[in-house]
Amino acid sequence: MNQRCPSNFLFRLVAAWTLTVGMLFAPSASYAQIIHLNDGTSLEGVVKRTEDGYDVTDAKGKLTHVPLEDVKRIEIGTKTPGVVETESRLLSLRRSVENVADLKVIIERYARFIEQNKDSPIAKEAERDLATWQERQTSGMVRVGPRWVTTAEREQLKSHGKIVAAEVRELMKQGRLKDAEPLLQQVLDEDPGNLSAAYLKGSLMFKQEQIPAARKWFESVVAAIVDHAPTCNNLAVVLWRQNQQMQAMGYYARAMTASPVNRDILNNVAEALNALPQNQRTAAPAQAVFRLFTDQDSALQEKLLKSGLYRWGSTWVNKEQIDRLIEIEKDIKKQLDGLSGEFDAANKKISQIDDDIDYNTKRMRTIDETSYTKGPQGQTVRLALPQRYYDLDRANKQLAIDRQEQSAKLDGLRATAKQVQQKLPTPRFTMVQRLVGVEGTPLLPPMAGATSAPAGSRRDLEPPR
Repeated sequence: MNQRCPSNFLFRLVAAWTLTVGMLFAPSASYAQIIHLNDGTSLEGVVKRTEDGYDVTDAKGKLTHVPLEDVKRIEIGTKTPGVVETESRLLSLRRSVENVADLKVIIERYARFIEQNKDSPIAKEAERDLATWQERQTSGMVRVGPRWVTTAEREQLKSHGKIVAAEVRELMKQGRLKDAEPLLQQVLDEDPGNLSAAYLKGSLMFKQEQIPAARKWFESVVAAIVDHAPTCNNLAVVLWRQNQQMQAMGYYARAMTASPVNRDILNNVAEALNALPQNQRTAAPAQAVFRLFTDQDSALQEKLLKSGLYRWGSTWVNKEQIDRLIEIEKDIKKQLDGLSGEFDAANKKISQIDDDIDYNTKRMRTIDETSYTKGPQGQTVRLALPQRYYDLDRANKQLAIDRQEQSAKLDGLRATAKQVQQKLPTPRFTMVQRLVGVEGTPLLPPMAGATSAPAGSRRDLEPPR
C-alpha cells in the first residue's frame, strides 16, 4: 500500500530541504590560519572549510576560494580577535529563527545583525543566510514543521497527511499500535497542525498511560475545534484521571452541549456523577452538569425505551434483564439490611467494651495512686494493692478478648456483604469513564462499516481501563 511511504515528490522535497539546511546551517570552523599552496604561495586569514576546498577571508574582508587540490598544508592558528564573539552571535541568531514561521521577522533580524556587524568578516556569512531567507520569501514559502516549502507543496503534504492519518486510524482500530505509531509521527512531522493526527496521538498516549501527554494533544485539538464533542469527552476522562474533577465536569458540560443526547457521553457522565465526592456535588460545575444530564438523559431514556432498553446506572439493559436485576437487587438489599443490623450491633458492642475498659482503667489508676503512704521515718511506702485492683485487671483482659472477637465479626460481615453485592450480575456502575476512540477523529470521513450516531459520537467505546 503506497500510503505508508511518502511520494517521490516528498522524498525530493526532504532531500532538497536537507541539502539546503546542511549548506546554510552546517557548523563552520573559522580560524586565523595560513594556507600553504602547492605553487609555493600562501594565504593568511579566517579559513572556512567548504565542500570542495576552503574559503579564506583576509583582514580586509577579501574572500578567496582555494580548491582542495591546490592546498599543500595548513598551519593551525587561533581565532582572530572579535571573531569568536561574532560567530557566537551568528549561531545564536540562527538558533533563534529555527522555530520562527514569519519570514519577515527572520529577515529583519538578519538585517539588524548585518548592520551591527558590518565591519566583521562574519557579516558576509550572515548575508549569505539572508539571501536564502529572502529567496524563500520571494518564492512564497511557508514553514511546515521543520521545513520551508511552497504553498503548493504544503497542500500536497496536507493531502498526504490526511491519507496517512486515515490509515493510522484503521491500524489503531485494529489494535496495531506499533504499526500505527511511526506513521502517526510521520504525519505530525510533515504537518504539526494536523488535528486528526493530534487526536489520534492523544488516544495513543492515553493507551500507553502517558496521561499528561494525552491531555496536551487533546487540548491542542479542542483549541482549534472548540465544540468537538469526542475531544471534550476525552479531556474530561483525562482530567478525572488527574483528580481534577471540577475541570472534568466543565468539559463534560461542553461535550453534552456540542452533542446533545449522546449515549456514550451520557454514560460517562452518569459514572462521573456517581463517583463525585459528596463535598463536591454542590459546586457550580457539578450542578450545571447534573442539570444538563437530567434533561438529556430523560430524552435518551424515552428514545431508547422504544427499543426496549432501560437505564441501569451507567449502562442499558432490556426489560427481561431489568426485571431480573431489580428482583436480585431487592434480595441483595434484604440481605445487606440484615448484615447491617448485625454490623451495627457489633459496633455497639465494641463501643460498650471500649467504655468498660476505659472505666476499669481509670479505677485501677485511682487505686494505684492511693496505695502510697508515709513511713515512720517519712519515707514513701507502697501498700499492697487490694483484690479489687486485680479483679479489674482480669476484667480488662477478658474485655480485650471480647473486643477482638467483635472486630473479627465485623471483618466477616464486611466480607459477606462484599460477596452479596457481587451477586448482582450487572453492577449499576463500573467506576470507569471511557475515551471516545478513533471513530471520533475529527476532519476524517466516517470509517467503513461505522453505524450512524449523533454528530461527533460513536457507538463503540475504548475498552475499560
